[in-house]
Amino acid sequence: MELIRESINPGWISTLAAIFGSLVGALGSGVSTWVVSLQKIHLEKDLRCDGARKTQVCWTLMVRLPGSVYIVVTNLRVRQDKPAKGMASSSVKAARRS
Repeated sequence: MELIRESINPGWISTLAAIFGSLVGALGSGVSTWVVSLQKIHLEKDLRCDGARKTQVCWTLMVRLPGSVYIVVTNLRVRQDKPAKGMASSSVKAARRS
């Protein structure tokens, strides 16, 4: 035990503490930088995916909307060309009376 006490110098202890403290600080800083860069990568990926989803929705609406408008306009034209059943029967009855 006396041999260990004699070989341990207070100067060595403080030197080793400074070296290991520096290593732990550098390791912590490196890990922190790595985690932040991973978070940025995932955030950018999510933003790109959101932009792609919005673009896809816009294109889908742009493609489907004119088709829907065409169907509605065509149905309105067909309805205008064909009179309703109730109106046709009353106009036919009025024409027969005259």
